[in-house]
Amino acid sequence: MMSLGGLGSLGFTAPFVLLGLLSLPALWFLVRALPPHPRSEQFPPMVLLGDLINSEPPPARTPLWLLILRFLLGALLFLALSGPVLNPIEETPGDGPVLLVVDNGWEAASRWDDRIALLDRLLNTMARENRPVVLLPTAPPPGGWRSGEGAAKPQPQAASDMRRSLMGFAPVPWSPDLQQTTEIVTQLDHDFARIFWISDGLAHPRNDDLWTALNAMGTVTLYADGTADYPVALLPLVQTGLDYSLTVVRPPRQTPARFVVQALGSDGRRLGEADAVFDEGAQTAQARIDLPRDLRNQVARIDIANGKSAGTVALLDARSGRPLVALSAGEASSAIQPLKSPLFYLRRALEPYAELTDGAPATLLDQSPSAIILADVGRMAEPVQRRLGAWVEEGGLLIRFAGPRMAAGGDDLIPVRLRSGDRAVGGALSWEEPQSLGPFNPDGPFAGLTPPETVRVSRQLLAVPDINLTDRTWARLLDGTPLVTANRRGNGWIVLFHTSANADWSSLALSGLFVDMLKRLLPLAQHRAGADQQHNGPEFLANRTVMDGFGRLGPANTDIAPISRSAFDRTSASAAHPPGYYGLAANPLALSLMSANGPITADYQFLESSRPAMDIATGSRTDRALAPLLFALMVALVALDMIASLWMRGLFNRPLTALRRAVTPAVILIAGGALFLAALPGTGHAQNTERLETGFALEATAATRIAYIRTGNAQTDTRSHAALYGLKRIMELRTAVKMGDPVGLDPAQDPLVLFPLIYWPVPPDIQSPSPDAIRALSRFLRSGGIVLMDTGVNDSASDSLGLENPVSRQALQRLLGQLDLPPLAPVDREHVLARSFYLLDEFPGRITGRTLWVTDDSVGEEARVSPILIGGHDWASAWAIDEFDHFLEPRLPGGVRQRELSFRFGVNLVMYALTGTYKADQLHLPALIERLGE
Repeated sequence: MMSLGGLGSLGFTAPFVLLGLLSLPALWFLVRALPPHPRSEQFPPMVLLGDLINSEPPPARTPLWLLILRFLLGALLFLALSGPVLNPIEETPGDGPVLLVVDNGWEAASRWDDRIALLDRLLNTMARENRPVVLLPTAPPPGGWRSGEGAAKPQPQAASDMRRSLMGFAPVPWSPDLQQTTEIVTQLDHDFARIFWISDGLAHPRNDDLWTALNAMGTVTLYADGTADYPVALLPLVQTGLDYSLTVVRPPRQTPARFVVQALGSDGRRLGEADAVFDEGAQTAQARIDLPRDLRNQVARIDIANGKSAGTVALLDARSGRPLVALSAGEASSAIQPLKSPLFYLRRALEPYAELTDGAPATLLDQSPSAIILADVGRMAEPVQRRLGAWVEEGGLLIRFAGPRMAAGGDDLIPVRLRSGDRAVGGALSWEEPQSLGPFNPDGPFAGLTPPETVRVSRQLLAVPDINLTDRTWARLLDGTPLVTANRRGNGWIVLFHTSANADWSSLALSGLFVDMLKRLLPLAQHRAGADQQHNGPEFLANRTVMDGFGRLGPANTDIAPISRSAFDRTSASAAHPPGYYGLAANPLALSLMSANGPITADYQFLESSRPAMDIATGSRTDRALAPLLFALMVALVALDMIASLWMRGLFNRPLTALRRAVTPAVILIAGGALFLAALPGTGHAQNTERLETGFALEATAATRIAYIRTGNAQTDTRSHAALYGLKRIMELRTAVKMGDPVGLDPAQDPLVLFPLIYWPVPPDIQSPSPDAIRALSRFLRSGGIVLMDTGVNDSASDSLGLENPVSRQALQRLLGQLDLPPLAPVDREHVLARSFYLLDEFPGRITGRTLWVTDDSVGEEARVSPILIGGHDWASAWAIDEFDHFLEPRLPGGVRQRELSFRFGVNLVMYALTGTYKADQLHLPALIERLGE
């Protein structure tokens, strides 16, 4: 092997053939000894003798330039037969297996393509050597390593089999566990011929232990990213006023860099963005996104554009919004000094986290606030009490603070019954000295807060003891008397601070604890559904959607354990509980990598390993066989030699004859060379196994037809044919599209490319397609075809799970597991499919209420056509009619309207397949009309 500098390295599979180069001097003398073929001249009539060119006699020896050309041909022949390979991997000694250790945490996700390329190259080399391979990821699987599974020994596999499944190998949204990986390595009993560690370049805990364990087993080749490639991450968000304050962190680098941080809505719309600029040598960069309140409450995620890792995505939920909080005090603020006003302290505490308004209690409800805070408001008028009570029962949060007016008399909008009067230092129910705060209730919203010793309470309202007082108390004084009580009222909450909101009765309002306590109460007010899950929802919150290592959201994983409702705020994202959404479908709670619980905390830093390593980008260069290229060059040089020989023989004096004599052998030679190259291993294309008979092709393309995949089940295939026949009839009645009869296809044999749209029913017991079918389907999707996959063939109409049903997911996995598909996204009313002909909000078949999935690149402003659509609605049963136009499924659960909507979706589907994203251009129609008017 020899180095070619920036081009890589060069090796030979048959280096002994290079000895043939020693025979080139003999070829030199042989060619020089043989003169060129003498040129012949035909004797023309005498009248033409004057036109003969008086040329010099032909040379006695071969010209030097032709000699060099033929010498080069001989050299190329020996080089090609020696099997030259560009960027080869050194041959592995011995006959043992090869161990591939791969860091597959989120830190490696942004450069995952380079890792797959390197793995593919290594596996290709091992496959040529017929050597088994052991693949060992360093990150645990989803759900974590179960008991006994983490210690299980990975078994060797054929490199060719592993290479075929490489596209399914993806990073996970948590960090590697090198401690468990080290334990697995120490239990391996194979005699490895070579060990490769494809590292993320970071110094994870127990990194040195794993390195030592690997070196004890054999020679280790370490790969890591170059200095120009590095991971980035978002630190936990900081909300300041109307802004999101963001910090981006990277490993130490001396080069400046710029990243775009964006705020996205639940539909993928970009609501705002900001630049995070790294100076030379900086490890952190700051960004600030300022949004109006209406847009701020629509933010569903904040990420780094093109970050491509779970560490660059922060998911938001109802708890992250900015609620509208209404304030009211028993005494008008203009009548007292500002520092003695309770609203002064409430505003200072809540302004960074909420929109604030104030007014009289009777007018606050007209502003539709999320929470209302009443500071020392005594008895209210009866109509106001009724309105406030109804608002609380609908989900509102009412927070009250005590004071002289409430002590003089109150109303029923309190969580517990109160004694008349108040308790104060020196009063009838007095303390000898002001009281400190006791520990907070571990089941309340203040759990985890530490009361400062400097906070003292000198006056409070006392609660009447009863059987419910303990459960309704969230904070107490050291003597056990309640300081904060709360009670659920319908869907809302009533919370009472038994002291004042200013410094008259206590020093609580002067402490940072006052701010923290109010912050803990705000989630009870935000969009109400999020608070209901956290404080009154199910005991355990199940996973709704899970994030992958690239930061993309996907369907829930059944291997993930639910999270206890009371422990959710203390849960850290991990393999046991991956980042994603948990809880009720209406408004789930978000779990991200960046949080106060980790793993990405406010002081997170990338710690790089100082161990020398090979560059992954350089190592991933594909080893390329150069023999086909050399043979092609030889073919061209031979053709050039033949043309030069004909020219030297004078045959070009007769142009037509010379052209025919020169071109014919050259064409034959080039065609033969092309056939030879196609026969070389690794240079040809896979044989197309599709049947493209002329009669079948003419019949299929004589009219626009849609097709279905035959499953082998007679009942399912009959219904599929009837469904597409019904859709054909509807298209002819309602549109200008004239269609032919539907066609049933076998994907392994029939040419799919003749049809714009294919319906594929997916029963639960479907078998994995053959390799020929997979190749045909891949070609069809790449060439612009559309496949509608329906998993609801035999489902019950009352089952709303759809793709969340494990049986349906397993069936789809068998069918699509070997295809390279982009991530999927749900179809909403803004998708082109929802308005290609009719305007639709749902896409029912026999089953309604399920989600229709498309590729995520078909969603958004620059949408492409989705090559695949997946749903579980059993559209075939809703569309199917017989030859007498009678429905095979006489009744649908939703009646005539459901069938009408089903047919409308079918019309939209066909128009989408025929016209693509044409309808998306209509979004710009108002602007175009306005411009034309100007």
